[in-house]
Amino acid sequence: MDTSSPMEVGSISTYLVKTTSRWMCEKVWDGVDFTPCFRDRYFRNYPLLIVLISLIAIVTSNIYKHLSEPKTAPLVTPETLISPSEPSDLAKLESDVILDALASNLLPPQPAKSTAKVGEKLADGEAEDVIDSWKKDQTADLKKWTRVKLWVGLIGVLPWLMLEIIRGMREGSWKDVILPAWLTLLAFSPHSPITPLVTFHIVPALLLFRSALLSPHTSGLNIASLVYEIVYWMALISIPYYEQLDRLLEGGHSKGGGSAGSYGEKLPKHYEEPASPFSRATYAFLLPLLLKHYFTPITLKDIPAIREDDSASSSLGEFRAFQAKRDAVYLRKHNQKRKRNLGLDLLGFFGKHIAIQAAWAILFICFQYFPPVGLRLLLKFVNERQTSNQPIHVAVLYVGMMVIGQTVGVVTMGQSLYLGRRVCIKLRAIIIAQVFSKALRRRDLSGQVKKTTVNKDGKTVEAQNASASEGKVANLVSVDAFTVAEICAYIFYLASCPFAIILNSLLLYSTLGTAAFSGIAVLIVLMPLQGLLGRLYTIVQRRFMSATDARLESVTEVIAHIKLIKFNAWESKFIERMGLTRKNELYVLAQRFGVATMFQVFFSATPVLVTGVAFAVHSMVLHQPLTADRAFASLILFNMLKDPLALFQDTLTRLLQAYTSCDRIQSYLDEPDTLKYRQLSKPGPNDPRIGFTGAYLGYSFPEDAQADEGDPFGLGELNLSFPVGDLSIICGPVGSGKTTLVLGLLGEAILLQGKVFMPDDHANRDVCPVDPATGLSETIAYCAQTPWLIGASIKENIVFGSDWDKSRYDKVVDACALRRDFEIFELGDETEVGEKGTTCSGGQKARIALARAFYSPASTIILDDILSAVDAQTARHIYDHVLQGPLTEGRTVIMVTHQVNLVAPAASFIVMLDNGKVATSGSPSELSASGALELIEEESTSSSKTSSNSSTLAPEEGLPSGDIIESQLDGAEADALALQKKVDADKAADTTDEVKLAKQLVTAETSGQGQIGFSTYLLYFKSMGGLFFWIAILSAFLGSHTLQVVNNAWIKEWANSNGSSSSSSLADRVKHAVYVESRAGHSTMYYIGIYWALSAIYVLAVTSRVGITYVGALTASNSLYNKLLRRILGAKMRFFDSTPSGRIMNRLSKDMSSIDQETGEVLMYFVNNCLGAAAVLTVISVSTPPFLLALVVIVVLYWGIGSLYVTTNREIKRIDSVTRSPIFISFSEVLVGMSTIRSYGDSARFMRKLFHELDQNTRCYWYLWQMNRILNNWCNFVGAFVTIFATVFALRNKDMDAGAVGLPITYALTFTEYVLWVVRMYAQTEMSMNSVERVGEYLDLEVEEEEHEKGIEPPAYWPSRDGSVVVENLTCRYAPQLDPVLKNVSFTIGPKEKIGICGRTGSGKSTLALSFFRFLFQELGSIVIDGLDISKISLTALRSRLTILPQEAQLFSGTVRDNLDPFDQHEDADIWEALAQCGLVAKSRNPSRAASRVQSKLDLSAMGDQSASGKNTKKTGSRLVAVEEGDEEEEEERVMIRSLEEKVAVGGKNFSQGQRQLLALARGLLKLRSSSFLIMDESTANLDHATDATIQNVLRTGLADIQMVVIAHRLMTVCGLDKILVLDHGEVVEFGTPWELMQKEGGSFRDLCKQSGEETQLMELAKSVHEEKQR
Repeated sequence: MDTSSPMEVGSISTYLVKTTSRWMCEKVWDGVDFTPCFRDRYFRNYPLLIVLISLIAIVTSNIYKHLSEPKTAPLVTPETLISPSEPSDLAKLESDVILDALASNLLPPQPAKSTAKVGEKLADGEAEDVIDSWKKDQTADLKKWTRVKLWVGLIGVLPWLMLEIIRGMREGSWKDVILPAWLTLLAFSPHSPITPLVTFHIVPALLLFRSALLSPHTSGLNIASLVYEIVYWMALISIPYYEQLDRLLEGGHSKGGGSAGSYGEKLPKHYEEPASPFSRATYAFLLPLLLKHYFTPITLKDIPAIREDDSASSSLGEFRAFQAKRDAVYLRKHNQKRKRNLGLDLLGFFGKHIAIQAAWAILFICFQYFPPVGLRLLLKFVNERQTSNQPIHVAVLYVGMMVIGQTVGVVTMGQSLYLGRRVCIKLRAIIIAQVFSKALRRRDLSGQVKKTTVNKDGKTVEAQNASASEGKVANLVSVDAFTVAEICAYIFYLASCPFAIILNSLLLYSTLGTAAFSGIAVLIVLMPLQGLLGRLYTIVQRRFMSATDARLESVTEVIAHIKLIKFNAWESKFIERMGLTRKNELYVLAQRFGVATMFQVFFSATPVLVTGVAFAVHSMVLHQPLTADRAFASLILFNMLKDPLALFQDTLTRLLQAYTSCDRIQSYLDEPDTLKYRQLSKPGPNDPRIGFTGAYLGYSFPEDAQADEGDPFGLGELNLSFPVGDLSIICGPVGSGKTTLVLGLLGEAILLQGKVFMPDDHANRDVCPVDPATGLSETIAYCAQTPWLIGASIKENIVFGSDWDKSRYDKVVDACALRRDFEIFELGDETEVGEKGTTCSGGQKARIALARAFYSPASTIILDDILSAVDAQTARHIYDHVLQGPLTEGRTVIMVTHQVNLVAPAASFIVMLDNGKVATSGSPSELSASGALELIEEESTSSSKTSSNSSTLAPEEGLPSGDIIESQLDGAEADALALQKKVDADKAADTTDEVKLAKQLVTAETSGQGQIGFSTYLLYFKSMGGLFFWIAILSAFLGSHTLQVVNNAWIKEWANSNGSSSSSSLADRVKHAVYVESRAGHSTMYYIGIYWALSAIYVLAVTSRVGITYVGALTASNSLYNKLLRRILGAKMRFFDSTPSGRIMNRLSKDMSSIDQETGEVLMYFVNNCLGAAAVLTVISVSTPPFLLALVVIVVLYWGIGSLYVTTNREIKRIDSVTRSPIFISFSEVLVGMSTIRSYGDSARFMRKLFHELDQNTRCYWYLWQMNRILNNWCNFVGAFVTIFATVFALRNKDMDAGAVGLPITYALTFTEYVLWVVRMYAQTEMSMNSVERVGEYLDLEVEEEEHEKGIEPPAYWPSRDGSVVVENLTCRYAPQLDPVLKNVSFTIGPKEKIGICGRTGSGKSTLALSFFRFLFQELGSIVIDGLDISKISLTALRSRLTILPQEAQLFSGTVRDNLDPFDQHEDADIWEALAQCGLVAKSRNPSRAASRVQSKLDLSAMGDQSASGKNTKKTGSRLVAVEEGDEEEEEERVMIRSLEEKVAVGGKNFSQGQRQLLALARGLLKLRSSSFLIMDESTANLDHATDATIQNVLRTGLADIQMVVIAHRLMTVCGLDKILVLDHGEVVEFGTPWELMQKEGGSFRDLCKQSGEETQLMELAKSVHEEKQR
């Protein structure tokens, strides 16, 4: 055993040595061709390897499919998208919507008149059937190309097989028969991978073909076989084919692209299905699109459809199915819910795509290094061409290496990027759709103050677990989604860069030997510096983003409160305040530019430093001659090495940023969902169908409350049963919990204890049963206290996705008194309401929301204080025709209102709240009997008169002509009115589209076409600096490029000093020897020294170039922003009404961000690349003058490609920007109106709408990127010609030495890159200049008052308290092209007089108030205050001297102090006094106490003991009177403000509507300390009657010497004033004292009083005022 073992080992070793030697060749290359050994052992056996690998792959794949998958593709169902650990109604709804949208996308586009009805729901189960049948269906085109591929593959391979068989028979070798024989077998299957297999073999086939041509003994059959293989391959790659679609659509093939996002338009078919492999590789399939739209600008409808599986619904559905599968596996293994990690889930989901992407990228790296290797071999050939007999075709092979490296390399990279971009668009759609669907189901936290924490620096910052604000959600969609999507397009660098570094190092070693490692060592040493700069840049960028956020936060709030700012003439103060945030932002931007400059210096200095060190070691340490082939090849390799080093680090950094973004998104997705569908209970036999049992409601759980927030507001205990099919009323003083109660019914407030009973729509109104008798469904409609409208037409807001029924629509419009409003609007119900309903008055918005509720088929309707926004007459009309009309029959209506005396007769149930508890509840008769209704004094005497008042309004008696609620007209008058309406309708029908467009409030956002105008460039250039700046920057640019050329020329001189002559004649060789001898005295140190000196000057020039550019960019940013801000804040109010704030913010955020960060930098890169390309052409032309002939052709080709690209790319980029806006608008609408959307069960429609918007934008984004690819590919193809021509002309000149040849070819290899970036940067310059253009548009805005046209400054005492106000023949329009809204208005207000203005909604009351502040276009007449015509006075002076309390109470986020005294102009004592006047503080206030305005602190442990039953409450009137005389302990519980530092949420949403009005009133009272004229525009509309009365009493007595104009719908508010002005349709109907107008029979004011139901009280009030004046 011992003796045999060594023998066995020896025999194995011998066998291994023999086997290895059998496959090893002594030489691979013989100087002309591959050796016969290498050809026979490798090229001839390579087909066997292909066959073996393909056989293994096919067998493995079929076994896997057989074992792991069913025979047929599984039917896609909603259940496959729902996680087993998160089943819910919302999850089911979202899954149904996703499949519906996916199925609809597969169907032909349906014509849609508007965006509101896109993506109608399919019938139950229909979506699954549509998807399944679509996948199985095969188009005729698909069948045709499948047959073509089958027959070409089969018939084409047979001749090749026959040739190889004949050749095998003659030569006796059968190896070459195996591959065609295997392909013949595969050709019988139409889905076999014949084309890839032949492609893999084509490279050795071409090399064998070259060898066959060079060999004198090659048989004709061999050449014929190789030629036929090449022809066969070309035929295969020319056949179009369809790719199989992904995941949910697996097994299907594209049928021209999806219809989502088309909005009814038939889109051009998807271009790349079908396309041939050659077309896909070169992107030639896009050439028809580019050529078509070169002369005709491309529009949105011309952009082709995207592939069906790239749609947003498909991408989201695939991802949800993937997550659901993972969740199910985890649940089975661990029996608990999986904690999701978005980053890891996305990586797992796209893992296959990323792996294939990385494989293509590694293949690209291999081809990328062909040019430097080919260059080195070529220069070596040139250097030795006189001393060796190498034929010229060897040089051609080296040139071919360089050309193949350029062309095939860019093709492989194109495939990698194609996969990356497909991942990118899918991932972007997934994130945006996930965030949007979360917004629809997230708990409404808008009223909560931001959670804060103190960091280690002692600064107060937002807490990590703070809920996402609107701004943060917008950031998730815009910034984070982009960050994550973008990294997935380039993540392959993590695999390709290490491979490139290893390959580059090996090639450097083979070129320079050991010296290469010295250069690599320098690079490695410099990497930490690069990392340090990267970290520094990240820190500065983070600071910059924070600074930008701070600026945008202030700008956003200013734009949102622009009317308040203009009313108070605060523009200059806010510009000054915003200037501080801008100054800080520019300071950080300067730091960022400084770091960017260091980056530029680093990247410019690194190549010269690395090259210099490597060359010095090579020459001085190793004493090796630096020949031209080594010098120029290593120069390229070192330049190429810095890219993977930088890219790897950059990609890794971006990956970490993307992972952070994923965490941010996941944190948002993990926020609590609405508890609505968990809180609603199914009523038992003894439970109310609608109501509460032992319920306590709040807005946060006790454990979530912050210590400094005070006690959380709570409402309870609630034991209420609302009668089904009847009207119920909820009333109570300000802040008593009315809105909380209705939100509790809706499931939006948190149920802390007890039960809530309400119809459950399962989040989807489409699935709710409909009563065939009534047409009503078990759904809910909700009108919020602040009406929520979408930015669409009035009709779309009313219909709100319900089925269209014209008869019902007309009834609802008439009942809600909207008919006359439609007639006032030029476009009728097609009028756009504008963002947040800016077109409409407060009353019109409330009635549109009311109409939406009653048009819906909901059986339960909840109304939150809708009557406060309308006048008494309209309120009466709504009461008669809505609440008591046929529209309410069979419906349960629950209504919050202060007008109890008006509505009570129709009510079956009344709930009275006070102090966060139910004071009492019952039927009106029960409450009247118990005396509870006497809490409101006016109702005790008016309730008995309501019926009589109602009877006086009976239609039989008709109404005076002054009444404008036409539904009450009858007889001849009604017929005449109907005839007039028909005439008006005919006129409206004849209105041209141009007129409609001119009178449309919100026009579609436009985008320019064609090139950016020169004026735009001039605007930016002038902003950058003057003459000295431009002289300096041009000198730096030209100097840096000249030095770069000189530096490379010096390397040529150095290399030639060590090279040999290639001249042919003896004289030339002697001349060269003398030249070399003349330089022999120069040491290596001489060349290195000059090289480093030139490099140092070059780096200095680059630093100057970059630094000066950034200084100019900063100057331009500062100048343009200041001008833009002043112009926007100075613009007329009509501009803000007609322009969505999103558009304005787009200029101040996205466009200014582009100008700040990109424009200067992009311009620098563009000019730099232009000069670089010019330098390349100059060097090549000077080195090889004949190149100038080819240059003409090359320039024409480049110009053609560049023109085709820029023309189409520029337009698509603009359209991309425009189509992105609707996505953000949808987010904005949903974040504000989520409660309303959920209450209607309408989340599905909004999700479908988002899918359409996403797919529309994805089309633009996808083809925008495709244009970049075609530019990149075809520029490289043309660049190959530059290399060929430069090489051919250099080789033809036999007098050129290796250095002279190397210099132009080195430059030629970089030329493609330069030209590519010239075209790209030109397009990017146009895009960044588009931002300048858009900003420039706003610099031309028409402002209210130009600086040089300011009016006079009035005296300091103006207006005096003894002055009069005279309005004479005032006629105003909102804009010159619109109809007058005030017509010949005339009246006078005496000194210290207080007048009331009344009239129905839309009569011009608020418009008249605006005219005092010169917000309107004044056509005729005048307003003279205290002797001065206000049109002659400076706007700032006018508005600062007048005070208005507008209809909408606007509050800033911050503190109470910030809102009342934003510029620290008042003492604390004055602020407290103003708050006390408004009843917001108690006498015994303690300013230092923590903020709290809570009625009742909720103690969960004590909840069960509390009960509201049997408790009496004080009179509502004591609510505010208690400040002076009420019980102190009671007041301590009711106090609203206890600290001026109390937090105010965005928009003041943590206060009730009434509390907001009181705070706004306090702010106005502070201003009245320096003003003597006050306008109150419905500023107490949301207060209860008692609080309103108290406030009016304070204003009348405390402000006795102030002139006041009070606009109010409540007649009790105005009837106690000195005079009343009645308006109708913008005209004065009546003007006089209340007593005079009440005495006027048939008068408009008296009719209003009659309809209010309070005529007796009003008469008594008017009489008392009249008698008081007579004394």
